[in-house]
Amino acid sequence: MLVPTARTLGTALAAVLTLAVLPAAGRAAVPLQRAPFVPSTHAAATSFKGQHFVIGSAAGNAHAMQQQTGPNVFVWPSHGALFVADPSLNGVMVYDETHAGNNVLPYGILAGANTALDGPVALSVGSDLPCNSACTPYLYVSNAGNDTITYYTLPLTAWNQAPAGTISWNGNSTCQPYGQPGSPSPLSNPYGIVHQWFPGNSGQDPQGQIIETSETNVSGYWINVFNASNNGPTQCYEGLSAGWLDTPSGPSMYNQSPYWPIEFNANHDTVSAVSYAGNGGGWAWSPNNSWTVGPGACTEGTAVEQGSSSSNSYVWVTTNKGCGYTASDALWSCQIGAFPSCPSNPACTNPLAKLDFPDFPAISGLTNRLYVPNGNNGTVTAYALTGSGGAVCKPKSVYVNTQTPIGVAVEY
Repeated sequence: MLVPTARTLGTALAAVLTLAVLPAAGRAAVPLQRAPFVPSTHAAATSFKGQHFVIGSAAGNAHAMQQQTGPNVFVWPSHGALFVADPSLNGVMVYDETHAGNNVLPYGILAGANTALDGPVALSVGSDLPCNSACTPYLYVSNAGNDTITYYTLPLTAWNQAPAGTISWNGNSTCQPYGQPGSPSPLSNPYGIVHQWFPGNSGQDPQGQIIETSETNVSGYWINVFNASNNGPTQCYEGLSAGWLDTPSGPSMYNQSPYWPIEFNANHDTVSAVSYAGNGGGWAWSPNNSWTVGPGACTEGTAVEQGSSSSNSYVWVTTNKGCGYTASDALWSCQIGAFPSCPSNPACTNPLAKLDFPDFPAISGLTNRLYVPNGNNGTVTAYALTGSGGAVCKPKSVYVNTQTPIGVAVEY
């Protein structure tokens, strides 16, 4: 893939950083000077599909934000939060997903030693299942630095909040309880997670599951599944390796029914679709169910615009300017009912879209917007969806003050 220029922090550190900090009702946002640069404790840069970052290279900025906000979360976005994973900050930014404008500021950042974050790159939101008297919502975070998935009770109550649980690997590559072979390293480079609910499951088949894509080639590339309520070293619940997987990342799910939802993910320059039973029935796929985007565009992530049927539902894809499609960073969409017979032209391109190495997107059913993190310029751009696989390509919102945003998730 095309290797972009790594985002440097030298001039950025001199800029003014502001937060949408409201420690008391009615108080205005307060300007905050950026903290001095704090070197990363990780000596080597991490590379993700041609994008390079050093975990914690801007940790001083995260610390400065928390000095401004204080340790506790006093104000939470009242209509829904937008979460942004940033490995350079080694934290997860929190914004209001409903805000519009060209300079949307964060409420604060989940970061610090208590969080156990280590290079957060991908996010998902889901609940503990089955729920008893009420469901507890969680923010799930995949960590590229230590190959874990940490999850946090929502809404956050502290900016240095400890995880409610941590999913790590116990070294056994056999998935349980059905004994299928799994990846020899299922959480290595976990560049993509999505929480999926299987309401009909019971007993040994979890209702809440985390589907994770690994960028590491270990006897092939893998999609791995974990019980979403696991805490501590564990084994996979399901695993899939296939020849059409190639550096898989940015998964998303289309719920065609309570059973056999379709998982989409970005590969090197394709998007694949595979049905997943979620109850020991395994995976079902067709070798034709792969869309060569562009053709030849460098695919990064996917998001599903869920409709009432496959004819009015769409999978959206982010691509960067590289591989065989060098015209522009771009956003693409395809009707799920027609997949993989998809358009050969993108839905949105630069300069209007203001994309700069777009990574793992998310779609909000609350706002009907597509949120796209731009890894090279430290922004998240949001686009109003118009139906029929279209979008207003001029951003509705531009969220600022991140460094290397890679993954996003929405609360609603």
